[in-house]
Amino acid sequence: EVQRERLRTLLRRWTEVDPQGAARWIDAQAYSPEQQEATLAVATAWAGQDFSGALDWVKQWPEDVQQNGFLTVGFEAARKTPREALDLAGTLEEGEGRNRLTLFALKQWAGTDSASAIEWADKLEQSPLRNQAFADIAVGMSEKDPVAAGKLAIEKLEPGEEQGRAVVSIVQR
Repeated sequence: EVQRERLRTLLRRWTEVDPQGAARWIDAQAYSPEQQEATLAVATAWAGQDFSGALDWVKQWPEDVQQNGFLTVGFEAARKTPREALDLAGTLEEGEGRNRLTLFALKQWAGTDSASAIEWADKLEQSPLRNQAFADIAVGMSEKDPVAAGKLAIEKLEPGEEQGRAVVSIVQR
């Protein structure tokens, strides 16, 4: 485990300096679980500094691992550019991974630009995902504006368990 952590640290630092060089080295390694782990470490570090470059690299991966790569890049991008992460999520296969990325990006966006996050979520079809999106946005914006977060939870969330959890989370902050 210590050796794996050292490799991840080395790869992150290498990627900060030369992401394409780190990616070429990863691409030259034989496939193994360790290589996959290292690949995701480089993708994460690269996405943190150059989302489009990391995305272009993931597009070159074999199809059977691309979805995981897109999610990895998307989650990292959501921290700085949630709108780009949401655009990426919209291109992914429907499912739990896509939903998790969408919700994470909306929550991140709510912390910096809640009006835009709300506007984006308003376009979602009525669904459990939409309800969860508004819950996450409300919680995400509660640090800066707990009154507006509470109002959003009451107005946009369907009455029930999800609404109750969101309101409790908002009050606890």
